[in-house]
Amino acid sequence: MAQPAPMYSIHDEPKVFGVPGSQPTRAVMLLLENAGLPYQLVAVPPGEKIQPAGSKLSEHLDRNPLGNIPTLEDSDGFYLFESQAILTYIAKTRGLTDVYPEDPKKQALIDIYFNYHHQNTRQISVGMVFPLLRRDLMLPPEVFQNGPKVADRVLRDFENIFLKATPFIFSDKPTIADFSAVMEISQCAPQWFDMLDFTPYPKVQAWLEAMERLPGYMSVMQKAGPVWNVVKGIVGQLKAAKMFPKLETAAPALGSKM
Repeated sequence: MAQPAPMYSIHDEPKVFGVPGSQPTRAVMLLLENAGLPYQLVAVPPGEKIQPAGSKLSEHLDRNPLGNIPTLEDSDGFYLFESQAILTYIAKTRGLTDVYPEDPKKQALIDIYFNYHHQNTRQISVGMVFPLLRRDLMLPPEVFQNGPKVADRVLRDFENIFLKATPFIFSDKPTIADFSAVMEISQCAPQWFDMLDFTPYPKVQAWLEAMERLPGYMSVMQKAGPVWNVVKGIVGQLKAAKMFPKLETAAPALGSKM
């Protein structure tokens, strides 16, 4: 049975509303750049009515009533928000079966990770990055203090579940699940924000190295520009003052019995 043709051609250029400092925006950018698809990035920073184009301004709320980023405007004027919905939509409409396979079982494995992501992997950014970059959220201090503990739990899940038997998330090849996850985790590496030591997580380290080699990855990360140095500088100052949070006690070795 012949497969249906993609709904859009490679020449269709969607708009992505967001900024490269946003982890979910970078995930969408990575999918597009990895596939060699053209797109227009329209700068919309997150937060409360940041002029002249903040995500809470009425102009953006008309596109996305949730007032967050990223938001996609396709070439036919269709708007879509929530990064994982955007990733799935782009893969389906552009025929990107290498990163979103047609096999329903493989799609279901991606769905497992997507259901896990927001209350787990995403919380690495909430706990470790947002307190430094998103002061408008006014997060309580304990969110930052608990950040390393949250990250450790998530990285152990990656070691023992998502990467246990495969080099990528439940897969021998990278999929949109990896694109979503990597932007929350890799930002904490020494070359970016320098927030986490990944040596206790060898499978995560190997996965990060493989993701870094993907076409489009370094291009997307570099588009975040000065954000890396600004936050890395703040982290360095906090570490020097012994104010950067860390796990209070050494965690048991991965795979050991509790």
